[in-house]
Amino acid sequence: MSNRSGGSSKNFFIATRSALIRNARELNLFSNNPFWSSTLNSSEQILSTRLFLLFLFISLSTIIIYASLIVQIHTDTLKQFTLSDFESLQSRYPTTTNVPCTQVSNPYHKFIKLTPIFHKVCSSPFIKNQWISSLFLSNATSHHILDFRTFTFAQFQALALLCHTANQSIF
Repeated sequence: MSNRSGGSSKNFFIATRSALIRNARELNLFSNNPFWSSTLNSSEQILSTRLFLLFLFISLSTIIIYASLIVQIHTDTLKQFTLSDFESLQSRYPTTTNVPCTQVSNPYHKFIKLTPIFHKVCSSPFIKNQWISSLFLSNATSHHILDFRTFTFAQFQALALLCHTANQSIF
């Protein structure tokens, strides 16, 4: 009986193998496509199917090989660690262990106290937008070029910008 079941399974595998080979030889992905079926005959469609599958296999193989060869970097950041933790990591990963300093220097407010004193004009109404816009002359070209009224708008605008920049750089 065991001889019979072994023979039938062998016949099954042979039949399955020959069916797979026959299906692979006759595989035609372009037979039902109206765009291709009118321009290509059956053997050309089968050849096109084989070329398509070959290029698909090559493309997928290339992607899989590329993805498997990519070097993956894993980064762990330890917020607090002891010297023994660092030495253990340094001995296991001597070229890639990196310990960025959390505080490179002392903050200035620890040892310096700044109290800036600005010029009085920086807190005066002369640098306010209301004052500067009141100085704008729409007919400034009718005055002499050396007349203070022609360039006073720009002068106070520059003064306001200077005060604003000084205030921003300190605070």
